[in-house]
Amino acid sequence: MMTVRRAISVLIVMVVEVAAGLFWFGAIPALESLQGWVVERVAVVAGRAVDQAQPVAGAAPAQSPPEVGVADVLPREVALPVEYAGRVVSPREV
Repeated sequence: MMTVRRAISVLIVMVVEVAAGLFWFGAIPALESLQGWVVERVAVVAGRAVDQAQPVAGAAPAQSPPEVGVADVLPREVALPVEYAGRVVSPREV
C-alpha cells in the first residue's frame, strides 16, 4: 500500500516530467523564448568545450593518417577434407 508521502512524491515527479515535455516541444507558447535561451546556453557551453580542444600555438603539428593496406575478399570454392575421429566400423559382427 502506498503511503501518502510516496503518492505525493510520485505525483510531483510526474507533473515535472509533463511540464518539461510541454516546455521542450513548445506546447506552451509563452515559454518559447526561454527554450531559445536554454538552447543558446547549451551551444555556448559546447562551443567553449570545442574551443578549449583547439591546439595551442607552438604545439606539435597534427599527425598524418596512418598508411594502411587494402585486401579484396572474393568468394571461391575450397576443398574441405573430412576425417572421422574414432572408429568407423562396428565393434561386433552380425
